[in-house]
Amino acid sequence: MLVYSSRKGFAIGSTGTSESVPESMSLQGCGLDRLQWSDLFENPQSDDNDVDVAEVGGDEVDKSSKKLTRQQKREQRQMKKINAAQKRKAKREQELHNASASTNSSTDISHNPYDTKLKIKSVYSKILELSKQEGNNASVDHKIIQYHSIALYKSDLEHILPEEWLCDNNISFVYESICNLVIKEFAHSHEIYLLFPSLVQLFLHMPFDRSDPSILEAMLPMKELKRSKLIFIPMNYIDDFQSVDMEGDNNGDHWFLCVLCLLNNKLYVYDSMYSEDDDDSLLFELCKRLQLCKGLISNQRKIDIVKMNCAQQDNFDDCGVFLLMFTAILVGRLIEGTDEEQDRDVSLDIKTERPDPLQGRLFIFNLIHQLYRTQTRINRQ
Repeated sequence: MLVYSSRKGFAIGSTGTSESVPESMSLQGCGLDRLQWSDLFENPQSDDNDVDVAEVGGDEVDKSSKKLTRQQKREQRQMKKINAAQKRKAKREQELHNASASTNSSTDISHNPYDTKLKIKSVYSKILELSKQEGNNASVDHKIIQYHSIALYKSDLEHILPEEWLCDNNISFVYESICNLVIKEFAHSHEIYLLFPSLVQLFLHMPFDRSDPSILEAMLPMKELKRSKLIFIPMNYIDDFQSVDMEGDNNGDHWFLCVLCLLNNKLYVYDSMYSEDDDDSLLFELCKRLQLCKGLISNQRKIDIVKMNCAQQDNFDDCGVFLLMFTAILVGRLIEGTDEEQDRDVSLDIKTERPDPLQGRLFIFNLIHQLYRTQTRINRQ
């Protein structure tokens, strides 16, 4: 059983199972909408010209706090924790209420596919219009936004549209956003690490001398991974994975999520297109290469592959969106209630979750839109 302690972080408990979850935890939405995005979406309906810098959750310092005593600062921090916990509780209750309402109402427009597609196209057009106002030529592929290490281009946006296949840059952008706007706020943020697809691709397919596997560790951010307990690994399935063109884009034809738990040496696999006839050669290769990283798998225990029951896609386009939604659901489980003193169980089972991929695409566009608006406002100041 996976348990979380506000003092010690994540650990393996002695009773229960971290792979079981009560039916009541199943919610509607896309998973991404349940994360606390540092108030990024506090006022999503405001006009573009009304964007406030505070919407990105920036670390603005109250000038008056400089005059506070140490005791007053401590009390202020404690009050922030209490307020944050109350806010999360209220949001959770609202989500449960909304989920119940949507279950009982088949006419809920938020889950109408046609309406959602219209909203996606609307936000997409707004982003392009903002980019045009910044002097960019809409007919030319150009950079839309630079967010930390990830540059998102106009061609990347097109991959997020309905019936399109997400590219690795889309996944990297959302992962970068989750790391900086969500996980960073977590008290034990160093215990959760999200690898980017390009790094996973390199680690899995770069030829190396098996008598000297040190090159594998050189590819990875070992300093950070050594402190981690749960590593999210976005995988791109490739039939002939031993002859991959490392210079090519989007090698492979199916995204799925792996989560390596270093506490029990288990690799949890969340595949939205699971089949009993799946070839697991790529998973075996991943485990072999991970175990050659002595600084990461120090106890040399075999990594066990655990196939998790999860929602299944009904087309060939949404695998990347499901990967992101599964990531968000699991990250939300891991960091939920972080200000509470008592220990809590953490379930890695998401079989009752039914995330909506169209809602997921809409949320990704809204995320890009909000970040772009905020960056534009800051640049103009």
